[in-house]
Amino acid sequence: MSSTFLRCLSVAVIAPLLVACSSARTSPAKDDGLNGPQASAATWLAAQPGKDGLFTSHFADAESGDVVAFADHGLNLDLYAALAELGETKTAETVYQATVAHADDYTDPPGGTRYAGAVAKLAVMVQAHGDDANAVGSRHLIDELEALLVPQGQEAGRAKDAPDSEFQSTNVLNQAWAVRALVNAESQDADAAVDFLLKQQCDDGSFRQDVSGKPCTDGPGSVDGTAFAIQSLQVAANSGDDVEDHITEAADWLVAEQAKDGSFSDAGVANVNSTGLAAVALELTGHDKSASRAAVWMTHLQIAGGPEKGAIALNKADLTAAGTKPVAKRDRDRYVRASVQVVRGLEALPDEDAQE
Repeated sequence: MSSTFLRCLSVAVIAPLLVACSSARTSPAKDDGLNGPQASAATWLAAQPGKDGLFTSHFADAESGDVVAFADHGLNLDLYAALAELGETKTAETVYQATVAHADDYTDPPGGTRYAGAVAKLAVMVQAHGDDANAVGSRHLIDELEALLVPQGQEAGRAKDAPDSEFQSTNVLNQAWAVRALVNAESQDADAAVDFLLKQQCDDGSFRQDVSGKPCTDGPGSVDGTAFAIQSLQVAANSGDDVEDHITEAADWLVAEQAKDGSFSDAGVANVNSTGLAAVALELTGHDKSASRAAVWMTHLQIAGGPEKGAIALNKADLTAAGTKPVAKRDRDRYVRASVQVVRGLEALPDEDAQE
C-alpha cells in the first residue's frame, strides 16, 4: 500500500495529512491495495458492528452466569482504525461517529475517574479522522490531556488518571497515545510527554510496560510496550525530535526477541496481538524481513472458511473452535481484538503469501 490510514495514524504529525489518510480507499479489493488475507479480514470486520454502529462485547457474570452486553469503546476505536485502513470507509465512519457520541462514557465513566489513556487515544483517533481534538462536542481533549500531565518531579510529563489516587491504570501504552496526541496537536507539553516515555526505555533497548519515575535499568521490557513506543516515537521523530537512536535500539531489541517461526510473545506466550504490534514497528523501522516473517505467522491463525471466514484467532484453540460454527457472543470480542491488531501488520506479507 502507498499511503494507508494506520501508517498515517502511526507516523503523521499534522492534521492535513491525517485528513488525506482518512479519505483513502472505498472498497477492500486486491487491486485497490489490499492483499488476500487483509481483504478477507475486511469483509469479516465490516460485519461486526451492530445496528447502533458499535461492536458489542459480552461477558459471563461470575455469580449468575448470565451473559452481559457492554460497549468497549476503546475496542471500537481500534475497529474504526482497522476498517479505515482496509478501505471499509462507510462502516468505519459509522463506528467512528457512534463511538465519539459516547466520548464521556469512554473517558469519564461512572465512578468519578477521568482516564488519561482514554482521553489520549480518543484524541488521536479524532485527529486521524481529520477533526479538531479540542472541539469534540463540548470536550477539549488536548486541553484535558495537558491537565492530566504531571507538571514536575520524577514523573514530569506522565499522563495520569484523575483524581490521582492509589490505583492508576496508566502504563507505557497510555503514555504512547499521549505522545501521539500532543505531538500531533503541537502542544507545548509534547516534549515533556516524550521525555517521560523515554524514561521507560531499559538499558537493553526495550520499553517496560509499567511506568515509573525512575529510569529503567533492569530490562527486558515488554514486546507490546516496545512496539507501541516505537510507533509513537516515530511521530515525535517526524516532528523534529532527536529520538532516532532510541527507536533504533528498541527495534533491534524486537528483532532479537522474534521466535524462529516469526511470532512474538508477551509474558512467555506467542500471540497475534503482540506479533501484530511488533510487525508494524518492524516495518516502520525498515526491518522488512522480520516484519514479513511475523505477517506470515499471523496468517496461520486466520480462519479460512465457515461463518467466521477472515477473522483472526488469538491462538490455535480459538482457530479450531471457529472453524465450523459461529463464535459465541461472549467469545467474539477476542476475535475482533485480535483481528484489528493484525490487519496493519499483514501489509508486510511477501507476494507469494499475499493471495487470498
